[in-house]
Amino acid sequence: MVVNQLKTTTTTDTTKQAPVELTDDQKIENYLTEKGWTAERDPSGVYVVTDTVGTGEERPGPMDDVTIFYAGYLLDGTQFDGTQDAPATFNLSMLIEGWQIGIPKFGKVEKVNWLFRLL
Repeated sequence: MVVNQLKTTTTTDTTKQAPVELTDDQKIENYLTEKGWTAERDPSGVYVVTDTVGTGEERPGPMDDVTIFYAGYLLDGTQFDGTQDAPATFNLSMLIEGWQIGIPKFGKVEKVNWLFRLL
């Protein structure tokens, strides 16, 4: 999982051209290209890259507990969070919106990378 909170700026001064800031989607798409990954983009802006397809059709619901291994990275490769050597169990309803959108897309034992801005 890669998470990045990004802001864009614009200027209306036509006498000086400020550098053009990339949008969140452009930054994520550039990152995907650099990694050689192909992702599916959810309408909410969550990008999912599936490394290993999970087993079964069962998916967690919004009030389910989920047990996961994870590592959180910024687009520059800085790790800011993770479960280390043991999985963590969370109630899906208590997680940030990007996780509430992304996790129900995964089956058991699925290994994915998913990217989203803080929604």
